[in-house]
Amino acid sequence: MSSVYLWSQFALLMWNSSITLTEILTKPIHDGNYQLETDYRALFYHFPNLRVAPVDISVAERVSFFRAKYGIRTPDAIIIATAIEYGAHVLLTNDNRLEKIKEIRVVSMSELAEMVCEM
Repeated sequence: MSSVYLWSQFALLMWNSSITLTEILTKPIHDGNYQLETDYRALFYHFPNLRVAPVDISVAERVSFFRAKYGIRTPDAIIIATAIEYGAHVLLTNDNRLEKIKEIRVVSMSELAEMVCEM
């Protein structure tokens, strides 16, 4: 079962930071992979129940906290801060380094797959 199915069938609301688009487009643009770039844009703009949040002053202040406390990269801190600022209960990521974050439940894609299989 795909995550797209999960979000569309269960009407789960997902918040994402606008910085995520920067993160996911960098490699395809660098590699000249126009098709993957186009696919990522389409997914980002049309994913069911996805809301994109800007980096505002509240998020920026939280970012400095996460960078200082955990020593994480700015883009990761922005994504975490955005999730918390907009009331997310879970941070879904493929980055195992973020499991150390204690202020929000961090769930890996493999964990999500296991949860869905148990439904």
